[in-house]
Amino acid sequence: MDLDRCTSVQNEKKKLKSLIKTIEKINIKNNIFLTYNNFENWVAASINKI
Repeated sequence: MDLDRCTSVQNEKKKLKSLIKTIEKINIKNNIFLTYNNFENWVAASINKI
């Protein structure tokens, strides 16, 4: 889950929290992968693609 949208679009943080709660209710062992802002740039820099 890319956190760029969560931090820049109004109401997205609330939706993300709701999604996490729903996933936990289904199965506490479920996972969600959260990234930092501009994660794509970090990955690209790590593989020398910038």
